[in-house]
Amino acid sequence: MTNFKPLQMQLLEAVLEMGSGYVLNFSDRTFAEFFREELRINIDDSKYSVAGSSKGKRMRYFLQNAPRPLVVKTLNAVWEYRQAAMERAGQQETIPDVNRKMAAWYSRSGGRGTTTLKQRHRLLALPSLRCRRRRLPHSRPDSGRC
Repeated sequence: MTNFKPLQMQLLEAVLEMGSGYVLNFSDRTFAEFFREELRINIDDSKYSVAGSSKGKRMRYFLQNAPRPLVVKTLNAVWEYRQAAMERAGQQETIPDVNRKMAAWYSRSGGRGTTTLKQRHRLLALPSLRCRRRRLPHSRPDSGRC
């Protein structure tokens, strides 16, 4: 059973820049490290190389064949990596409406949706989330103080 329909896979291939066997700006080493450190997955395992050994082919196979919750977790981690890399490089988004499209996919898949790094920083600036993060009750919702 595959996790994605062809149109969904086209979006993911564009988001992950999976042309010519690549995935984003990962080298073979950093691709393996990312999966190992962020997700505790050995992406170099031969079970992911059924369709070929390039990063793009291993990623496609993984996305289509891994358990759905693991795919959601992986895409969330890769999305965050992508957003951070774009921000560091000063790049602008080139895929029209990609945040809405990815958020819709995550929502349908049982994920929490996507946020950009700037959105995450804005969310953490909200008093109720700051207080929750520090595990302190805040005095009044509109006070801005915990």
